[in-house]
Amino acid sequence: GHNHGKHIIHFKSGTKLQKFGLYGITIYKITLYRNRMSVRISSSVLRVASYNVLAQVYVRSAWFSHSEPAACLKWKNRSKSLLKVVENLEADVLLLQEVDAFEDFWEKELKERGYAGVYKQRTQITGAKKDGSAIFYKTKKFELLEVRSIEFNSLARAKPLRTGSPVGLKRKEGGREDDSEDAAIDSNATSEVTGEKDERYLRDCVGILAALRLKEEPNNPTLLFGSSHLFWDPQYADVKLAQARYLRGEADAFHTQLESSLSSSKDERVRVILGGDFNSTPSSDVYKAMISSSDEDDFTGYKSAYGTGLWKQTLVDNDNYIEEPPFTTCVPDWCDTIDYIFYSGLCPLEVGKLPSREELGKGAPNADQPSDHFPLRVDFSI
Repeated sequence: GHNHGKHIIHFKSGTKLQKFGLYGITIYKITLYRNRMSVRISSSVLRVASYNVLAQVYVRSAWFSHSEPAACLKWKNRSKSLLKVVENLEADVLLLQEVDAFEDFWEKELKERGYAGVYKQRTQITGAKKDGSAIFYKTKKFELLEVRSIEFNSLARAKPLRTGSPVGLKRKEGGREDDSEDAAIDSNATSEVTGEKDERYLRDCVGILAALRLKEEPNNPTLLFGSSHLFWDPQYADVKLAQARYLRGEADAFHTQLESSLSSSKDERVRVILGGDFNSTPSSDVYKAMISSSDEDDFTGYKSAYGTGLWKQTLVDNDNYIEEPPFTTCVPDWCDTIDYIFYSGLCPLEVGKLPSREELGKGAPNADQPSDHFPLRVDFSI
């Protein structure tokens, strides 16, 4: 099971066994010839999942003509399939994106399954889309301490982040095209230090942060979780980069405040887990911004749980090693990795399996996959 237990490990003579601490957690690092792996010896496990559930407002037959059977796109059927996927994840914390019908469906259904949730709906300056990001947590395991919302439109307030045309990836990012009015803002506009709003950054994207305290662990450790959804358009790489930096800034400030308030507790550290649809591939500046070190403090940056190599059933003990899975979203003409679970202060033990291209047929969504994205699941040692 993923809740508690011990691993009994058999290894050949000559294997090096090293013990090290991670924020007060004892972990054993075993090096067996060329294979390196980190495992827990009598440690609790936290299971976290991140999932873009595909808001029903974006489900259009013209966009998903490949989906079979066609009836799988209807909310009556998709909602049941989504609940089945979420149930099978058996997560302690769910980080969801593109959540609509929060009160009428998600909050109601997940409450029956032992979760409570917090939600941030998209702002609606550029349109009337009403999906958003949510964090659900098992009430038996967690106590909610504080919530903070993130509105990326704040970047438009006298933010001189851009001069000239956007730079970044030339390939398509994001599994869906967007024909809404927010895509019609001039992509060639430039921004100077004028103190005026730069409408280029008005994208109505949002995120949400929640501080949760574990109830049943020694010292009741606090963890900071985030769920966010960055802008989709590859022509706005600079906007996405600004959003990623803003997300990190908000999470870092919240983290600093939490650790300061807990400073009276000996050896108290706040672990951080940020999940979401970043609409950016591993070669993007967005990804680099999330894992880079901070110049302002000693923070060494986040790591991507799937980027450690765990999705290949191995954990590479090398801070510079990054290899993400082939894709986290897939439609007929495009498959790529744009969803991530970033973490700090924790040790990932195992990640969930992602479907192969062959298993998807023409692509997602379909009868087995109710979204065009696939859920990421990570077991962390706590």
